[in-house]
Amino acid sequence: MHRAIYQQRTDARWLLHCTPPHATVFAAQNRLPSRGVFVEGMAYVANVAAIPYFHPGSEELGNAVGQGAAQAEALLLQNHGVMVFDTSLDEARMRLLSLEFACGLELAAENGKRPLVPLSPEVVKEFEMRRIYRPVAPAT
Repeated sequence: MHRAIYQQRTDARWLLHCTPPHATVFAAQNRLPSRGVFVEGMAYVANVAAIPYFHPGSEELGNAVGQGAAQAEALLLQNHGVMVFDTSLDEARMRLLSLEFACGLELAAENGKRPLVPLSPEVVKEFEMRRIYRPVAPAT
């Protein structure tokens, strides 16, 4: 599955595969975090794909991960964990931390029975198009 990402995405220079608690809850719920809740989320968690469960090491899992990587830089693997990738180790870490934080925010809001109020899709799109927070950096 790691190879599938590197084959699918030439911009993937660093890949992290782990089981952070909040994001893993989302993966087990087959659920994606909301967009537009906080700045780092819009910059690093804009593209998340849900990958269905396949047994670890299986060809099916590798194929599903490769397909997900064509669409997103963060993958929630159902009942398995998380994979993120980016152009540098620091950026991959930031993507992972932002994903975990986004999932944790939503779970905390649900637990407190006070919903989050995301920005409108139009504002999120403008943020992403203007690349205010995270300009495109060349791959190293």
